[in-house]
Amino acid sequence: MAQVIARVDEALLERIDELVDRGVIASRSEGVRLGLEQLIERTQREERQRREIAAYQSDPQDANEVKAARRAAFAMVREEPW
Repeated sequence: MAQVIARVDEALLERIDELVDRGVIASRSEGVRLGLEQLIERTQREERQRREIAAYQSDPQDANEVKAARRAAFAMVREEPW
């Protein structure tokens, strides 16, 4: 596993150490790793959303497609065994 060295301010380090003390994370390294993984996931999710929005804006649904989607959604809800 590669090693990354990062500088953080004392306030952030204290908060990381609190998480370690409470058992939320096993170590400072795990906390940093988890934070970076979440940042990457969020960034990827936001990029997918931007692409989806651009696709819908470039080829918007017409009224018939909206009606069909609405009917399908209502049908799925009716099929649920509430």
